[in-house]
Amino acid sequence: MEYVVFLSGMAKETPFKKEYQYFKTCCVTLNLSKAAEFHGMGQSAMSKIILQLEHGQKAKLFERTSRGLKLTATGAHLKDSIEHLEREWIKAQSQTKNLALWQQRLTIGYHPVIARSVLPVLAPALCQQNMEFELTSAWGTSTEITQKVNRLDIDLGFVINPIRNPNLIPKKIRTEHIGIWKKKKNHVLLMYNPDMYLAPKIITKLSHQYKLIPIQNYEVIAASVAADTCYGILPNPIAEAYNFERIGQELINFDLCLIIHESKFQASDRKDVIQFMLETLKGL
Repeated sequence: MEYVVFLSGMAKETPFKKEYQYFKTCCVTLNLSKAAEFHGMGQSAMSKIILQLEHGQKAKLFERTSRGLKLTATGAHLKDSIEHLEREWIKAQSQTKNLALWQQRLTIGYHPVIARSVLPVLAPALCQQNMEFELTSAWGTSTEITQKVNRLDIDLGFVINPIRNPNLIPKKIRTEHIGIWKKKKNHVLLMYNPDMYLAPKIITKLSHQYKLIPIQNYEVIAASVAADTCYGILPNPIAEAYNFERIGQELINFDLCLIIHESKFQASDRKDVIQFMLETLKGL
């Protein structure tokens, strides 16, 4: 979980081949493995796609170096051509679609932990602006939500440390952290979520101090800490909601961001909605 236009019910596909989106991701990451991870495929599959594009262009798009990929002149020309055609297509679409729908309907993706702090603030504010507003949600990890925004399956997403992608615009909401939390008693048992951000790095440092118990659910970990039967590694929004006490320093910091496909940021009314959301969440 490190660090593309349309509304629900409207066109979700551009007229460009998906292979071009894969190529653009490679242009940003300059790393086949990272590009493949972003699109949820294996590195060999991504490599095959790039080779097919090179065959079609009858020229190399990347130079393979010990440090990763480097765009060739042909690759740079293809990238510029794709981006130019996308901008023209987006402009044409924006002139023909009913942009007012943007202010009436949104599908937003969250990790459940993020939704816990964002939804109670955002949903009432949006509906207060327009009581006819239709707000639907999609759920997943930050990587899954990022992929859904990139595929145009959903309108927006709230994620941590968004992966760099040429189609996505990140807007930082705030910095959060993960720490070890307790209720009152001292414990040897420590519950953690093995799916959490940088879990292996964090757990390796703690394995000699605690008896570690992996639990793939933050709410279960929080409930166990609330019962005062163990310590728990938790994001600070959950821990603070329970009034837990943090033990020691923050283990790691990460940025909570709103991500949006660049094409959804073209029209002025869409920019207004995004700005409204950012202002609403500023006090989180």
